[in-house]
Parts: sequence; C-alpha cells; structure tokens
Amino acid sequence: MKRILSGFIAIFAIAMIMTACTKTVENNDVYTPRSISYSVKKSDWVAFTNAAGKKGYSLEFQIKEIDQYLAGNGVVVVQMSTNNKQSWQTLPATLDGKIYEIDQYTGGITVSMFSEGTTNVPIIDKDVYYFKFTMIDAKALANKNVDKNDITTIKAVFDIQD
Repeated sequence: MKRILSGFIAIFAIAMIMTACTKTVENNDVYTPRSISYSVKKSDWVAFTNAAGKKGYSLEFQIKEIDQYLAGNGVVVVQMSTNNKQSWQTLPATLDGKIYEIDQYTGGITVSMFSEGTTNVPIIDKDVYYFKFTMIDAKALANKNVDKNDITTIKAVFDIQD
C-alpha cells in the first residue's frame, strides 16, 4: 500500500511540475539585408537646376529590387564613400560643404549634390565615389527592436557599418 501511495504521489508531483511549466517559443529568424554597391566616376554626375534655381549634380541608380512593396513599406539605407571604402557616410548628409540628398522611388534612387548655402554649382572633387544601398523589407522591420524612423537603431539591429 505504501508503494502504491508513494508511486501515486510521485506521479502526481511530476504531473504538477509538468503542467506548471510553460513553453515560450521565440522567433529568432535571422534576416540578412540585401546590399548593392556601385562605383561612380566623376564624369557620371549629371548637372541640373532644381525648381528653386539651385544648381547641382545628380546620379540616377536603377535598382530593380526596390519594388512597390519595398518602396512603400521598407527602408533603403544609402551610404557613400569618398575615400576608397575606408569609411561610409549615411545619406542624406552634409559633407565637406556639400549637401547630399536622396529621392527613393519604385525602381531606383536619385542622389543629388548641392553646394551648402549657395546657388553655386558644387565642385566634384573626387575621382571615384562609392555607393552602397542596403534594402530592409517590412517583415524585418516588424522586429520589436526596430524603429523604422530611427536610422541609428536600424543600423545597430541589422549590423550596418558606416
């Protein structure tokens, strides 16, 4: 009788322990953003004048990976290097007296360069410019640690290096 009672108590204790445990499944899918790199020669920049009369240069990048879904729901991080890829600057930015702007649309990105504070045409002083476009779709942005409007957070979560 003691054996049966001891066995019953042991089974009851195990059952209580097992039902008290909860299994938590956390989705830790790893998402690797896609990056595309370009090198651009000084002669590839195209001169233009915007609607406000400001003169500058622009580059048109056709990037088929920026589809309608990504353009509306994702993020494209644009980075530029003027020192042979030793360091990268995230655009838009003002660097060395030049304003670099970006315009993203379905199918591509335009990068524009203006002189800071003047209507003068900026001087293209580098022989080669390097551009890197990193695309992160909305599914990855659903990550609880990502604020789509905070480039610093996006770069940290997805390990995007400057």
